Amino acid sequence: MQSRSAFKVYFLIFLTALFFGCGAMDTMISTSASYKVGAFVNDRDLSELAVIGSTNVIRPLYVPESAKDPDVVALRVILKNEKGEQAAETVEYRERSSSSRATGTAQNGLMLVDSLSSTLPTFSLPTNLTVGRYSLVFQVVGEDSVLYEEKRSFYYIADKAFALTALASFPPGFGPTSDAPLFPTQVPLLLEATIDVGQELDPYLVWSFEGKRISAARSADGGTRIMWTTPRGAGFYRIDVSLYPTTPSASEISSLAGITRSITIAASPTAAYPGLPKADADYDGIFRFLGDLTDRGSAADSGKPLEAQSKLENEWLPFATGYGLAIGPKRAYKAANPAIPVITGAVPAARVILLAAIRKAGLIWETVFEGDAGTDSNLRVRLESTVSGPVLTVSSNKLTKTVQAQTSSPFIDEAQLFEIEFGVSENTIGALNIRFLLDEKLVGEIETAVLTPLSSKGYFRLGGTVESKTSSLVSDTITAIIDELALSTIKPEPVPTTTEIDNVDTEAHP
Repeated sequence: MQSRSAFKVYFLIFLTALFFGCGAMDTMISTSASYKVGAFVNDRDLSELAVIGSTNVIRPLYVPESAKDPDVVALRVILKNEKGEQAAETVEYRERSSSSRATGTAQNGLMLVDSLSSTLPTFSLPTNLTVGRYSLVFQVVGEDSVLYEEKRSFYYIADKAFALTALASFPPGFGPTSDAPLFPTQVPLLLEATIDVGQELDPYLVWSFEGKRISAARSADGGTRIMWTTPRGAGFYRIDVSLYPTTPSASEISSLAGITRSITIAASPTAAYPGLPKADADYDGIFRFLGDLTDRGSAADSGKPLEAQSKLENEWLPFATGYGLAIGPKRAYKAANPAIPVITGAVPAARVILLAAIRKAGLIWETVFEGDAGTDSNLRVRLESTVSGPVLTVSSNKLTKTVQAQTSSPFIDEAQLFEIEFGVSENTIGALNIRFLLDEKLVGEIETAVLTPLSSKGYFRLGGTVESKTSSLVSDTITAIIDELALSTIKPEPVPTTTEIDNVDTEAHP
């Protein structure tokens, strides 16, 4: 038994000696990080920006563990494509004093240097390289073997544009600093990344909050925008977005650095809500359109959301000072009740307030009050956008009247304030007076007779098409972005008492 054990020991020693003494074993890659290798692209570390263009120059980085490593004769850089195939001539940096020692590489890519250091000469990628994923393989080369190897992956974009130009929150917010817009806690925000990329690229964006991914999608699939709700607690919060030229794999996201930007959001429970200035409870009904379709917290909160009239997904879009619900001919939203509750057969004094950014001509808002005497007795009030400006149309008892606001810029990227006031006519008994205001300026008034009592039935809607219009308008265009829709009851002015009148007369005529 002892002889067999001794034989095994001698056999293992023999194999070990054979292994280290064999001249055919010319590659022995160390797994120890004894050497620091990498590259700078235009003076920026490749590990921090894994995107290289045709005008970029590459400067390899080599830092040995000791000041002078006698085992190292060269630093080799090999370009490989996504399949692992060599895609260009090998670049090798070799000290002049060791240039006579062969390293098994082609001489065309040889660069002789005084010493291997962190300030090696630059090189460029081939001009005929196609757009795609690549890797640079860095090899620390000894006289007979590769001592150390490390790989850095990157995207090559040639001369294509590739930039993440801006990152913004909608609404923009205000204070406490210019770099940290302030919002209430638990309010949905729309975050948007603005990119500039070449047509041949298929950009992919990864959003993260507190180091955790919260969204990831191609730009073509809406990846440039996300909805994000501010946390419950007050504080400053940072959201990051990274841009990649194409969709990376799971391993590439962790190993590759895209172009990254950050935005800081401040949240406080005492911060004012964006949009209309009053609190929700001060309105008889209000839709804030902050990521949902529900009237929440108003005086007459029904808890019922507006009903989408198509199968298209809700689209939330930004404008200059905020964001809201996109409406259009195919993007209509409806409520199964008139905009104003009817009281004893009549429309009470009330105000409909609409904050919207107008994009194109089309139907913006409409409400119908059904009359007790059939369709001909219905009262219909409609707000449309036209190339000349917004138009308010009132139809009742087969009569139609309009009033139009003339404007040289009907379609702008800013929210405008539309107000439609309902009240009793002071001139005609039994008539309804409807006033149309744009940005708090009176556009005009319409008086219409309501001959029969109105029922409580009817509806109001945002978007869609006008029945009298042709079907050519039915397309998936965006007519407007609705920021907010509110209803406010107009309370009558108090009638002064006799004492108050006498006091006024006494002050006027002592």
